[in-house]
Amino acid sequence: MIEITVTPQQKRALDLFYEGKTYQEIALALGVSYSRVINILNNILVKTKTSSRKELLLLKDQITYNIVEK
Repeated sequence: MIEITVTPQQKRALDLFYEGKTYQEIALALGVSYSRVINILNNILVKTKTSSRKELLLLKDQITYNIVEK
């Protein structure tokens, strides 16, 4: 199990990513820029110690969240 602490925005972005949404769709849903979505997902890669978004998808069922307000 991989346990990470995320903000509500990071959790929402990750949930949309897992649903198969494009970065542009995630950006529109969150009301942020495309580059912010990339930044959010990069931060999650660091937290999960994964090397790619593909690996992040493969480990989906092993990741648990602690949500913290920023």
